Amino acid sequence: MDALEEAIEIKDNPDATQRDVNQALENLNAAMEGLEEREEPSEPYITNILPDEDVTLKAGETLEVSCNVINAPEGGMAYFRLLLPSIKTNANRTVDKNSYNYEIKMAETVTGSGIYSGHWIVKEGINATGLEVEVNFTSEDGAETRAYAAGKVNIMIEGPVEPEVDKTALAAAIAEAVEKNEADYTEESWIPFKEALLTAKEVNENEVATQDEVDAALTELNTCMNGLVIKENPAEKPKVTVEVKNSSPTFFPALIILKVAVENIPDSAKYDVVYQLSGGEEVHTAIYDLGTWTTDSIFFNPKTITDKVNIRIYDAENNLLYTFTDVVIENPMIPK
Repeated sequence: MDALEEAIEIKDNPDATQRDVNQALENLNAAMEGLEEREEPSEPYITNILPDEDVTLKAGETLEVSCNVINAPEGGMAYFRLLLPSIKTNANRTVDKNSYNYEIKMAETVTGSGIYSGHWIVKEGINATGLEVEVNFTSEDGAETRAYAAGKVNIMIEGPVEPEVDKTALAAAIAEAVEKNEADYTEESWIPFKEALLTAKEVNENEVATQDEVDAALTELNTCMNGLVIKENPAEKPKVTVEVKNSSPTFFPALIILKVAVENIPDSAKYDVVYQLSGGEEVHTAIYDLGTWTTDSIFFNPKTITDKVNIRIYDAENNLLYTFTDVVIENPMIPK
């Protein structure tokens, strides 16, 4: 144990005896008398080199190097250079000797201070890792002193920057798609839509998906979503009911009149009937209120089981709303 540590321990020990104290004092005095001053070296040596930690640079960025040359004689020169890993020789083992001055000169920041600094701007096309920074001080008489920085230099070539993948439109399409209700659409149109939605979700959640993949998933989802076919609901489909009676039971072929009612056509108020005469000429009745009998008599051939007509539906201002085509009229001359 050092004499100083022993003396401190005795001083702090409440159980120490006077004999212990006297011995510790004697040992400490003897140790102090034996101290010798260290001789400072008279030759130059280099310390406090920066970078003292690894740095990573790319083209256009600057490497800053500094150091302190102790006992630096007047007229000397400092410089630094980069060496390949573990090649600490005077050989020209730099990254690219022709891309910059091989020896990068360092300037003394304050005359006589021994503190030197210098910098190097990274050139294009250099790619290397673990480069060592060698600092060299050369006296006026040519004597050299060198040392190495603790920090290594890594130089990276920047590759092309990939544009950020934009998933905004895909996310919006997915949000719209998930609101669709399978019960509202035909099975034939729902199956491809469901598969496209599943794929779109997978691509949207994939952090490494490319823009091409995102765009393809969006196109497929929109195509299948636009292709959804709504199921027909018979309860909501427009429906027409036609009543028929003879206007002249003794006339053959018969003349008949009609009365029309409709369902599921908003604002419906009136109707007319389009039919063909025997020569194929198409004619129509006047426009009547729904639920009333026509005053026009329609030619009806009692020798046929059925005839067909078109019934047009209008609103109260006689604007056409809907046309029932090929409506089958039961022959009133043939008993059921």
